[in-house]
Amino acid sequence: MKLSSAAFIEHLPKTFLSTRNGPILHRRSVTSMQRYNHRRKITSESKNNNSARMDFFKSIGNPYPLVMAPMVNPTLLGANQHWPGRPAWRAIAVEGEEDDGKGGGIAYASDGLTNQWDDEVWNEVVDQRRMDQVESTPNVGLGFEVIMGSLDLPHSIVMSIVVDVSNSLSENPLQMLPFFESMRGDELTIMRELEGLSAAEGKDDKSNIVLGTLSMEVFVDEFPEEYKSDTGTVGILIDGGVSESLPLTFPLLPATTKTNDKEGEEAVDAHLRELIVLHPDELGHIIACGLPARMEIAHRIRALHTQWCSSASRPSVVPLPPPLPGTYGSIEEAVAAVEAWPPSLN
Repeated sequence: MKLSSAAFIEHLPKTFLSTRNGPILHRRSVTSMQRYNHRRKITSESKNNNSARMDFFKSIGNPYPLVMAPMVNPTLLGANQHWPGRPAWRAIAVEGEEDDGKGGGIAYASDGLTNQWDDEVWNEVVDQRRMDQVESTPNVGLGFEVIMGSLDLPHSIVMSIVVDVSNSLSENPLQMLPFFESMRGDELTIMRELEGLSAAEGKDDKSNIVLGTLSMEVFVDEFPEEYKSDTGTVGILIDGGVSESLPLTFPLLPATTKTNDKEGEEAVDAHLRELIVLHPDELGHIIACGLPARMEIAHRIRALHTQWCSSASRPSVVPLPPPLPGTYGSIEEAVAAVEAWPPSLN
């Protein structure tokens, strides 16, 4: 079975670690095409990306009017972050489900990863793609924003995770969207060839699911200790359309710059990457089994059909302890282990 070089690799902790094989992240599952195709289609009549993002935020909750942003762009201070503009994040008050007994919660989202690159950077991107004979894409920054919501976690924890992950993904900004796409290719490969793993889920190359799921670990000091890994980290799944009613994409207008002054262009879709806190046992299975575990855990969390899955009280969707790291030496052994998992008790 031919997968990308990062598909089954020793897990390394912390947010975003680069190696000769690329970023060390985890990956993902695809749920039923029926549920994706019936998600709400977000529309916008906005004339710029800032107002288009605000239209999207209003569609999922009540966004705070002011963004949170550093006084000085961290890049100017030597930070290894490469946002298209100054980093910014927005808080969004969200409602709980009618029968969950919770009045509501909070979501935080990056608000600027889809800003356009300035002319100097974008000209270099266009020239490089021309040299590589790669199809040109619209100038919408990294092409995605990240969001995380919770009905029971403190606001400060949700914000900390969103800031940490979005800054980590911006360390290699022009590589991240292609990397997400390559992970989707790995998922399609394994789903086609291994019928026993999420066999009923989307294997269609023509589906509107184009990005794979990753995961990483972050350090969050104030997170409940019982929900941290043995090394003190918190596992984060990065996926699309997990929470009920969250879309896979939302519309933006192509950037208008000095070298791209066309008017009347159709809106392009920016991707939405949702961040979900992993139970420590789920993280342990991902560390031990790699891609097959990532796929199945993402599928099981999505199958909960709930809003804002990040919680310090959600039980593991894998009702057995994880094996030790290094237990499985091949993707085939890892698949066999995941296929033997008992059904989720959630």
